[in-house]
Amino acid sequence: MPNVVNCKKCGALFIQNNKKELCDKCLEEQNKIISDMNSYVINSPEETIPVEKLLEKFQMNRKEFDNLYFAGKFVRVAKKLTIKCAKCGQEVLLDGSSNFLCNSCAKKLQNQI
Repeated sequence: MPNVVNCKKCGALFIQNNKKELCDKCLEEQNKIISDMNSYVINSPEETIPVEKLLEKFQMNRKEFDNLYFAGKFVRVAKKLTIKCAKCGQEVLLDGSSNFLCNSCAKKLQNQI
């Protein structure tokens, strides 16, 4: 039996397929934004782009970006994006890893374990 749920973004009712959380309209909008973000990063003459700059340009919050990043939506451009180390704030390449720490902080943490 189909599951009728509210869209997590706009609240509209829709029939849920494959456990998706967005209605077709919001999913289409999200895919367009992801495509635009990827194109922007790929075509940018800048060597690296801070994630914060990308989020500001495309009016996306960090939590939404993180969810999409971990879902593999930015694999092609991750090596060109930088984030601030979660511990010290130093800019580090996102580089496709799920580790939001610079090498120095990661080593310190590893030594504490």
